Amino acid sequence: MKALGVLTDRHWETEQILLRLSQEIPHFPERKLISVWDEKSRHHFMMMERRHEQTFWHELYGQPWSSMSSGEKKLRWIEHELEKRPFALYIEYPWAHLDQAKTDRLNQLLADAAQHTFLICAWGSKAEIPVWIDEVRDIREVVQPTEAVLKHEKNFPLSAKAPQNEQQNQPLVSLKKVSVSFLDKPILDRIDWTISSGEVWALKGPNGSGKSTLIELITSDNPKGYQQDVTLFGQPKGQGSSVWDIKRNIGYYTPSQLDYFHQHATVQEMILGGLKDQVGLYELPSSIDRQKTDEWIQWAGLEAYSNKLFLECSPGIQALIMTVRALIKMPPLVILDEAHAAMDQSTVVWWLSLLESVKKHTEVSIILVSHDFTPTVVDHFLTLHPAKTGSTATVVHL
Repeated sequence: MKALGVLTDRHWETEQILLRLSQEIPHFPERKLISVWDEKSRHHFMMMERRHEQTFWHELYGQPWSSMSSGEKKLRWIEHELEKRPFALYIEYPWAHLDQAKTDRLNQLLADAAQHTFLICAWGSKAEIPVWIDEVRDIREVVQPTEAVLKHEKNFPLSAKAPQNEQQNQPLVSLKKVSVSFLDKPILDRIDWTISSGEVWALKGPNGSGKSTLIELITSDNPKGYQQDVTLFGQPKGQGSSVWDIKRNIGYYTPSQLDYFHQHATVQEMILGGLKDQVGLYELPSSIDRQKTDEWIQWAGLEAYSNKLFLECSPGIQALIMTVRALIKMPPLVILDEAHAAMDQSTVVWWLSLLESVKKHTEVSIILVSHDFTPTVVDHFLTLHPAKTGSTATVVHL
């Protein structure tokens, strides 16, 4: 069989890629013979499980599809699909959302599968392409993020107000010797972490190291934070602040927020929803809110997308939009969980330019969650190290 690598930009849709390849490559497989893994198929499986109460994945792996991490979903679906020996398989950005161990595992799985399946794998850079690929087609286009990227320094939104830290001399987040277990399985072991205003952190660690658990302690989506030494925005956990009080101080984006989203909302409406802590728009906005949203859209260079339906945007642009949504209310703390994983290189540059602008003009603190992503905007690192007693942490300040 054949292993075809495709260098592509995130604005390409899967069907566009397959159509172009079918027009350029003799004897390319018919579309009906190609199984597909991409963001849309992942979303489809999620919706099917929810709507029809499917139990297939739970019976096979002991957990529902919805509870798996992005990396687990991809790896298990590909393993299951290859067991059926498909004639052809298309995979969008194979290494995205995977740590090094799972990347190595998938790399070997695909190298073996290339002996019996026509593989078509899309990557964003040549450096990602493995040795077992027979041929590479480059269909990338030189796309500049728009001149707005160059204007951030002078066009930072006038409506942006400095986030108010009511406890000026206290950190935004303080975790001291925090340990977490689930069903007697240790997850985190005596974690210390202090986040102050204006800091940009990278939270790193392999799949399953407890990154999501640690973030959920901060967002109050995990009850394990009670009865521990956790202080959020000047208030000890469980002493006076409700979950919604805490969430008002946080702008948050993780790809799983969109797993069940199917509103026909425009990009403007999605960003506007950040003012109300909504994913989408559920109430009629004021003219002031629309004006503020337009200002942020212009700052981000997203004017061309403003009236486009959010779900029609590529995954990379969706992540960029959701980053602006997390920022628009100017909270003291913004958390972006694997936001860059859906972006091509040019969109990552675009995205980082926004974060650099926020860092320069505000005291907003930012946490970037990833396996090993370390952009220059970061000045503090917390890395989780898995162990039998739960992950421990090391902290580095630049």
